[in-house]
Amino acid sequence: MDKNVLLGTDFSKIIFLDNFYVNVDVENEDGSAVLDFLKEIINTTENTYIKRAACKIICELTAVNIIKNRYSSLGVLFDFLSSNTNELIDIALKQLPFFIELLTSEIEHKVIDLTDHDNGDISSQAYLFLGIKTFFFSTSKNDFPNFISTISEAEKYFLAAENVMDNRDDAWFYIILIQLTKALLSNDQEGVETMITELYKNLQVRALYEIDVTGLELEYLIFQMFDSLNRNYKIAIRSQEWLDIRHETQMILEASMEIDKLKLHNSKFNNITKKIIEESVSKIESNIYNFHLYGEHKRLIALHSQSDKRLADFIDSILQSLPDQDNGTIDDNEVLAMLVVFMGAEGGLEIYNKIQKKELSFAKAIGQFIKNNYNSNLSIRTGSLAGEEIFNVLMREIDTVLPKYSKEKRKTFSAVLEEVIRYCQATFVGNEKKRFPFLYSTSAKGKGTKASEQDLQDSMILYFEHSNIADGFEHEKSKFVDGGRVDIVYKKDILTVPIELKKSLSRPDKDMLEENYIAQAQTYTAGYDQLGIFVLLEMSDKSKEPMANFKDWFKIHHLRPSTGQEVSFPDYIISVVIPGNRTSPSSKSTYK
Repeated sequence: MDKNVLLGTDFSKIIFLDNFYVNVDVENEDGSAVLDFLKEIINTTENTYIKRAACKIICELTAVNIIKNRYSSLGVLFDFLSSNTNELIDIALKQLPFFIELLTSEIEHKVIDLTDHDNGDISSQAYLFLGIKTFFFSTSKNDFPNFISTISEAEKYFLAAENVMDNRDDAWFYIILIQLTKALLSNDQEGVETMITELYKNLQVRALYEIDVTGLELEYLIFQMFDSLNRNYKIAIRSQEWLDIRHETQMILEASMEIDKLKLHNSKFNNITKKIIEESVSKIESNIYNFHLYGEHKRLIALHSQSDKRLADFIDSILQSLPDQDNGTIDDNEVLAMLVVFMGAEGGLEIYNKIQKKELSFAKAIGQFIKNNYNSNLSIRTGSLAGEEIFNVLMREIDTVLPKYSKEKRKTFSAVLEEVIRYCQATFVGNEKKRFPFLYSTSAKGKGTKASEQDLQDSMILYFEHSNIADGFEHEKSKFVDGGRVDIVYKKDILTVPIELKKSLSRPDKDMLEENYIAQAQTYTAGYDQLGIFVLLEMSDKSKEPMANFKDWFKIHHLRPSTGQEVSFPDYIISVVIPGNRTSPSSKSTYK
């Protein structure tokens, strides 16, 4: 390698890196020396393009094992993730899947933090990485209930990546892939055909517009894996019609071998491909056999004794994936435990008894559960992981206290709550002071205690006017209930949600909120649909104290109404205390 490159201009370094594999015979160079050389290029320039190009080469050479110190290469990515340069963060997120098995909690937390980045490309890419990690690398080989939960969790991340940035065809590839997985596991034959076709179309369309189609190599490899799974599935679902079990089993073996061959695929994705097959695809394949071949247990055992070693070994792998059977019934320990996890003790036992009596197949029972409980509407609706967590907590509380609440009204209220959480998150994470000057102290060039309810109202209305439910909001409505004037109203079809706003110079706890404010908000709610929202702009001095965790801003309330009658339709208020009069984080430090 020409060390003079290090002394050259940025232009000469760009030319060198653009033609790196022509200039350097990497097969005959010491990998450690190449790594040190490329790291030195990174450390001796401020040019972002040069840093990105050198980083990409490091990752490519590490993936094909020319650079053997994977931890050192990962260190370069972590430095990029921790930088203030968006282009460096972006390339690090895109290269991180090459090192997914080395991921530390520190790096994972860094990526989670980046989901709240104010740059949409970075936020979306962070969600995409978390989805890939969750889908392919967080599954337990022997825990099917956890596997189902895991792929649905991954779907949230992929949908969030697409929601943050439009036209994320790469995220849609994985969303379709998860729908295909669910269709395979729920025995949705029409869904399988639809999704495998959509997956192929996704790749074909992207290939038309990609400048470098090698960027689609991993997705093409994944498609080949799932195309082979589809072939296995088509054979397995008609097992009860098999006339020649040797021929059918041989066909399944050949499709399975096509998957195994991809482990030997010689490319920079070799390690990732192996991991995907071993930790995810094999799990799906095993459960296809589990669901559809358990009725062939005795025939497979008979075939085993008459087969050559290759076919016999494959039959062994199928038999290992099947629940133990005794006289034609499925072993109670494994299957009953699985059904109880899925459907609860009572529901699981009921389904188990139907399976034992042959009134229902195991595959159909699990398939119906997947269809009913894991639909595609699982995106991170609030735009952030913290927001999603509090959204789920609040909606679970509402479901607990209002178990018979209308599904249509619940869905509409959840959309309103989603936008309120999004707004609150926008005031706190990644915001610019010029967007919310009324939230900052005079020392931070804000309005300080002069901020008013009107400031909060105007800000929220402006935000809601550009939200997904903009057409339902109204600005300040008089004679709303009992002659009162409510600050913001959401009214759409079957649901009306009042949003009452107040300002306080003190710091109320939950009891003080209920003593001073909640009665008014709950009165407005009483005239309509049992659910309302109260937002308090809290303006106490915050010069030396840290901010409260975002998830602690939200509470749910119910006050006993002024009636001696039985309360059949209780009203509930979700309160949000938004901290105002804020100071900069650095001003809170007192060191000298």
